[in-house]
Amino acid sequence: MSSLNLRLVGIACGAGLLAYCIYFDHKRRNAPDYREKVKARRERQRKERDDDNIELPPNDDKEAIEKFFVREIEMGEELIQAGEVDRAVKHISYAIVFCPQPQSLLQYMKEVLPPSAYVKLVENLAVANKRVKETYQKIVIEEEVE
Repeated sequence: MSSLNLRLVGIACGAGLLAYCIYFDHKRRNAPDYREKVKARRERQRKERDDDNIELPPNDDKEAIEKFFVREIEMGEELIQAGEVDRAVKHISYAIVFCPQPQSLLQYMKEVLPPSAYVKLVENLAVANKRVKETYQKIVIEEEVE
């Protein structure tokens, strides 16, 4: 086979694959339940994000803070074992915020977690810390108003 024939066969295969993709994308989008599936998927994703809203313990209750810390660490470990690293990182970051010795826990997490998960943990730590501060400031302001 000459190089011209090989090119023509390659171009024909590429065009056939492109036509195949366009055809099935058209069929998928024109399916009667396409919009319902998209809405259901988006709703499921939104619900998963909302499910991750973590209820913070009262600021003045040491026992509740300890229970919260232990629960978040356990939840993070379970999620890591399940392969849900993003959600696990979120729970662990809230645990670190309430940890009495956050530096030692961060050092331990650096050794235990994969590097990409540790980077996510450090990034999410600022978000968790900000949310905790904002939540407790709101509580203080509400108490002063009453």
